[in-house]
Amino acid sequence: MQSLTNARVLARQARSGRFPSLRLTLLFALAASLIGLGCQGAQTADGKVTEDAMVRRPDTGDAGERKPSADAAVTPPDPGPAPSTANDSGTTTALPDAGAASGDPNLLDPLARDVTFFVTSDTHIGRPEEDTDATKASMAMIAAMHAVKGAAFPEGLALGPVGAADGVVVTGDLTDDNQSEEWTQFDAIWGANGEGAVRYPVFEGWGNHDLHGSRPDVQKGMRARHQRRQHKTYVAEGDGAHYSWDWHDVHLVQLNLYPGMKGGLGLDSPDLYNPRNSLAFLAGDLAARVGKSGRPVILFFHFGLEENNNRGWASSEREAFYKVIDAYNVIGVFVGHSHAQRYEQVQSLAAGPSGRKIDMYVTDDTLSAASGRKTGFYVVHVGASEMVVAERTINGASPWGFVRKTSLKTP
Repeated sequence: MQSLTNARVLARQARSGRFPSLRLTLLFALAASLIGLGCQGAQTADGKVTEDAMVRRPDTGDAGERKPSADAAVTPPDPGPAPSTANDSGTTTALPDAGAASGDPNLLDPLARDVTFFVTSDTHIGRPEEDTDATKASMAMIAAMHAVKGAAFPEGLALGPVGAADGVVVTGDLTDDNQSEEWTQFDAIWGANGEGAVRYPVFEGWGNHDLHGSRPDVQKGMRARHQRRQHKTYVAEGDGAHYSWDWHDVHLVQLNLYPGMKGGLGLDSPDLYNPRNSLAFLAGDLAARVGKSGRPVILFFHFGLEENNNRGWASSEREAFYKVIDAYNVIGVFVGHSHAQRYEQVQSLAAGPSGRKIDMYVTDDTLSAASGRKTGFYVVHVGASEMVVAERTINGASPWGFVRKTSLKTP
């Protein structure tokens, strides 16, 4: 306990700027200390599968945010040119099929699909310590992610132990106030290629807190991370920093705040809620990278799709989004913002009750990981014929919470 106290004191001094030359050194010392402490309390996995189980807690959102004004009409965007390749040095696992030889994920054998990743959200690095120690919370979350490797999946799933993750996805609100020092700290802890406290690659997206003050710090930092990612990514041109990548034949797209156009359509704060043309990027990316292959697509962004979510988009923007993805095999959407785990099936209102339903997984927050309150992260496995989304809890009565298994279409 004394070492933890000393580490927290050093971290506060480093963040204060009084010892700038020691900031990153002390940060990693704190990371090592807290990850060691977090692993001591790891639980074994003995939970059971409950069909379509749900864990619901009040949607706290962000206090004081503005509510939407009247909707504006949105036309689905023209796909436009294909996204540019930001980093072609990344590699794809070589498999004995045509896809491995050509380097085209559209040709990889679905029967060889074995993808595992973790999803969390709302790290809020820089949140004042008297409220919640965001740095300590990130270390506790990372410790839990490391500890789950080798644990048995919940009873009833025909899966082996949890394997090493292909990566970790963070769905927004990386920083608390979009300050340059907050981004620097996030980048150091949640390194892009496993060089930080996390031993896995990290694929982050920005949320509304990462737009505070209309400062460019977080998006500028993300663009720099794109340039040094070892995994091949396709990045939007301009200031949005939207991007996509592939794990085996699964195509994943990070759309940051939400899939929209220029902002201001649903709210009277276009700077704070500006999605920076992410819907146009999505349309072009899916057309160029997925086409008619039928391969699985997974989307990530910050604001949810539920109709009672007034935190970003107009209904017309949602309808435009549904039109863009209608022709593709979208097997899941992962979002954050609510600071509470939840699962819902969402659909286009214009399509009516018989319209296509999309699985939306709202992830719990990292910020609560050191608070004693129940939180957690998603462990996702995409195999040849099914996707499993299982909530690994922190401070929960059982090591596993919500579990859902979904059958996949064969292209």
